[in-house]
Amino acid sequence: VVTRSEYKSDKGNWISWVDLELTNKSPFSTPAEYATTIDLPAGCWISDYYLYVGERKEMGILAEKKSAMWIYSQIRNENRDPGILYYLTENKLAFRVFPFARNEIRRTGIQFLHREPLKFSIDGNEVSLGDSTVKNSDVYANTFADYVPVAKKQQLKKVRRKPYFHFIVNTALEYEVYKEEYVQSIKQIVAQYPALAEGAKISFVNSYVHTFDYKDNFLQEYNKQVFEGGFYLERAVEAVFQNSAKLNTQSFPVMVVLTVSISDAVIDNNFAEYQWAYPDNKYFFHVAENQTLRAHSLVSTSALPTSDSSASILGNTVLEYEYANEKTVYLPNDGRASIVVKHGNSEVAESDINQKVWDSGLSLYALWRSQLIQPDRTDETWLKMVKYSFMSKIMLPVTSYLVVENEAQKVALKRNQEQILSGNKSLDQGEDTRRMSEPGLLLLLILLLFFIGLRKKRQLFKLN
Repeated sequence: VVTRSEYKSDKGNWISWVDLELTNKSPFSTPAEYATTIDLPAGCWISDYYLYVGERKEMGILAEKKSAMWIYSQIRNENRDPGILYYLTENKLAFRVFPFARNEIRRTGIQFLHREPLKFSIDGNEVSLGDSTVKNSDVYANTFADYVPVAKKQQLKKVRRKPYFHFIVNTALEYEVYKEEYVQSIKQIVAQYPALAEGAKISFVNSYVHTFDYKDNFLQEYNKQVFEGGFYLERAVEAVFQNSAKLNTQSFPVMVVLTVSISDAVIDNNFAEYQWAYPDNKYFFHVAENQTLRAHSLVSTSALPTSDSSASILGNTVLEYEYANEKTVYLPNDGRASIVVKHGNSEVAESDINQKVWDSGLSLYALWRSQLIQPDRTDETWLKMVKYSFMSKIMLPVTSYLVVENEAQKVALKRNQEQILSGNKSLDQGEDTRRMSEPGLLLLLILLLFFIGLRKKRQLFKLN
């Protein structure tokens, strides 16, 4: 691992390269893939990438994420030379290079934009970027977000917000038989933690999420529910985060799920991209058979109970941060930098975007975060994010840096970029890459049409 950093005083940020030399020490002779994940600090953006193909240095192409991953898998199947970088969650990257012969050495590198000196690890190797003698310890603010460095967070007031229950009840098809059992469980939990019942919420969840204030008459609303569809727990949890982020009060939700088993639920791997929305507590709870609350992580594999003995419904202290001299938000007390997005002010324009400028990365992060709490605008915001990512050369969760060897695939990816930049919303993101990777399909179609035409001519000849 070799690093090189340059401070851009006119832009107030660092541009750093991390050059990597990778060696395959596997005893097996079959081609291997190098794959790892990288946890980046907040406010650190990817702005370039390269991979040596033989002795030729190939620069990465920024592409729409799904197209890039599809192409990577296709080239990998052909034992060609791809490399790819993409986001798994908000600050976690996947990094993959293929193929590696036994004892083969591959050279690759990633460029980072960052506001202050920072450290992180790549596959167990500590990486230090920037010079600690050059510090930007003040809050950096633009129209859309504030970047709060570690030094500033250490000065913030520690507070403990008040927890309240948010019950999530399974009302999917065939679960009405558990209705009385769930009612009794809720009553027992409320009796055990009466303080958390103050201001509590309850959501009845199947294919839809119906949320009400929890009161003594919650049974009245429960009796109105229609038990149908599946148990879409993921939608319910995301709705809790979206609502909590918009309100941003001095209290926080403790989610308690009532279902026979979490395996009954439709749920993604985790909710790590929403970490900013739950600074107090990184768990939700499932009511186990003996009426105890079993903790599940929101950050890692959510479907499985966690073995973390520190899981508590009471949560942790958070840091109180005020921006614009009027609004207060709460940040995790984790010793790391944080980004505060000014919700409701995420109309990022093309004029706000500049190529490889850290400030543009901050604006793009705010744009990405805004669509998480405004899902009705996802399609509109998605196109804007992809276009702005191409313009700025800064990778976002909707884009990916990809190195390809085939010239036709490079042309296809670049044409794909041009079409998106032109505002073609109806573009099928994988169309060009499929056409380049599967030329035989077009040939087969032409031959099929030819034979159909020939057959029709023969039939007409016989009739005549």
